[in-house]
Amino acid sequence: MRIGFVLLFGWLGALTAWAAPDSVKLTFPAQAEYLVWVQSESETFLTDRATNIQGTSGEVKVVAAGEKPSVYVLDGKTNLLAVKPLGEVKDAAWTLKKEDFTRIARLDLTAETSKGKVASGLFRVKTGDQTRTALLTPDDKGRVTLWNLPPGPVEVVFETKSGEKTLATSAQRVELSREAGRVGVLVTADDAAPVVEQEKDPATGQEPGAAAPARARPGDAPAPRASGGVSPIVSLLTGLIGLAAVGGVIFWLLKYKGDQVQDFLRQAGLAQAAPTADDGDPTPPVAIPQRQGPGEKIVLDPVATPVATPVAAPVAAPSSPRLVLSSGSPVPLVPGSMELGREVTGPLAMPQESSVSRRHAQFEWDGAHLTVTDLGSTNGTYVRGTKISGPTPVLPGDTVQCGAIVLRFEG
Repeated sequence: MRIGFVLLFGWLGALTAWAAPDSVKLTFPAQAEYLVWVQSESETFLTDRATNIQGTSGEVKVVAAGEKPSVYVLDGKTNLLAVKPLGEVKDAAWTLKKEDFTRIARLDLTAETSKGKVASGLFRVKTGDQTRTALLTPDDKGRVTLWNLPPGPVEVVFETKSGEKTLATSAQRVELSREAGRVGVLVTADDAAPVVEQEKDPATGQEPGAAAPARARPGDAPAPRASGGVSPIVSLLTGLIGLAAVGGVIFWLLKYKGDQVQDFLRQAGLAQAAPTADDGDPTPPVAIPQRQGPGEKIVLDPVATPVATPVAAPVAAPSSPRLVLSSGSPVPLVPGSMELGREVTGPLAMPQESSVSRRHAQFEWDGAHLTVTDLGSTNGTYVRGTKISGPTPVLPGDTVQCGAIVLRFEG
């Protein structure tokens, strides 16, 4: 009995000692800028949770770490990452050494064609005997980031869709070393791949990267004038003097030779005698009629307009709501639900599409409204380029992306 109590209290003491601390104090091997955060193995890489620390020491709070949490420390200068399970951090403190930074923090992946950045696809990155994937969506503008990689050689392949055809690049190899710093891989995809629509700069009205009109810069020499040219100030003064002289001549003629000028103009046909009324007074000016209400319709082809024969009003064609794949293949919608995935039945079965999960997403059509729900897929479901987390309405004209599969709702 006594032995049982000892074991019980010992077990409770071990649990208390292992309880996750509220925060962890860190001491760094060199003065630099670090990003520090805590997350579990199952969570997506959460750099948005990170604490920015500059110097040789700092502290990070432990917030909802989940199962098997670890402390992540990213050295922004070297692009190296140190990882340590939270359970191995003694006394809520970790003094890091240079040798602790054993992982490559981030690998930037970019896909483009001669027409621009690729809108959607899937990167496959092979490191040793492991292959990791990174999904490219229109919101990514052609570039995604893969985190927490081991040093060594990697192979990068990019796949995208053009209709029903899969376009894959040849394997591109790159060496990830601890001395390389931040690494990026640029792959050139087939020109048939879909590209991101270029947004125009509201200030210039041009697409990003377009050459701006040349402007004079401070210190630039003024543009040379043609040889023998006249100064703009001299030209302005000359013009004013000429106008004054012409005005003086006209004033003198009208004041002292007015009758002769009027006779000359009448003889030349440039002036007419003022019409008079029967009582000898000048005819009053005729008022210009003002426009009242909308004007008459302008007829470009003045032909007789036939009298229309009354006919019955046309009957609108019945709508046929459907999902259209990027290949152009339509999938008619009927009331009820249907699933998209590798191991489902029906028109949205994608058994050969590796970027799609076994049960990826579910579409629900009630006869008037369409909703889509992600079924816990690996690569997620996107509506209008935004990743969804619950049942989401799909409006006519919206696009839905599941892995590398893109559908458009036509209602």
